[in-house]
Amino acid sequence: MHTIDPKLYLSLSPEDRVRLIDEIYQSLVNEGAEDAVPGPDIDELRRRVAAYRENPSTAIPWEQARKKLGWE
Repeated sequence: MHTIDPKLYLSLSPEDRVRLIDEIYQSLVNEGAEDAVPGPDIDELRRRVAAYRENPSTAIPWEQARKKLGWE
């Protein structure tokens, strides 16, 4: 298994990160692994991706989200 330095994907724009998430999810579906993520979680992810695509200006940087959640 390969590990990926988080700096690599965290340096992407929010738009590119959403695309990356979508591509990874689609690769799981294509491999028949969609059951690896529970249905309600997939529904929530789809809702969030749709909301982002409808209004990309609502996205905030990960660092800001971490602070907002009290993780920093």
